[in-house]
Amino acid sequence: MKRLIVFGCSNTYGTGLSDCRDRNSPASILGWPNELATMMGISTVINLGIGGASNKHISNSLLDKAGADFFNPDTDVVVFLWSFFCRHCVFQDDGSVERYLPSDLKFNRVEPNRYKKIKKWYSNYNTSVDQQLSNYTRISHTQHYLNSKGITNYNFTCETYEYTNIPTWFDSNTLKIVDVVTLGSQYGKADDNEHPGVIANMHTAKIMYKHITK
Repeated sequence: MKRLIVFGCSNTYGTGLSDCRDRNSPASILGWPNELATMMGISTVINLGIGGASNKHISNSLLDKAGADFFNPDTDVVVFLWSFFCRHCVFQDDGSVERYLPSDLKFNRVEPNRYKKIKKWYSNYNTSVDQQLSNYTRISHTQHYLNSKGITNYNFTCETYEYTNIPTWFDSNTLKIVDVVTLGSQYGKADDNEHPGVIANMHTAKIMYKHITK
């Protein structure tokens, strides 16, 4: 295999690491994707992580690439670090993507109008059951699509809470937990004091590599 293509949120993009401190920075080369590529003997890394992305956004970004014949089953390995299930997004008519994150409420990091919309979503419409069904459906669909094209893929998730409520139709063996929050606490956080640091990313890669080699 010649290319490692990775999808995920900021924990994949490498936000907060020393070479990725703001939204305009390219994806970090200090994160788990490059470390995993080294372990797997792959020289080319294509990091398609999206800061603040929900799994809805991540799955759509994969399918957009798939539709353009981006993947080559003879050369590519695709690895996902699916994001937290509580996240949501809305695709707008102008092509933009409006994100809904609980952290935007906690830290009040968005403009007042968006704050009201996000608060209304989580207060009136968001439910745990809907989160689970939506996320597992999207993950399952993405897996089956790649499998049908013969593209090697491995799936991991940051989620630890919702992952305990797995639908009977979902094959739990296809999705493994990587608790990036705990790894960040144990091995150090990035420069933003929020995301996992370099050592924590190394341990993330080791966990993934262990599952992949099995």
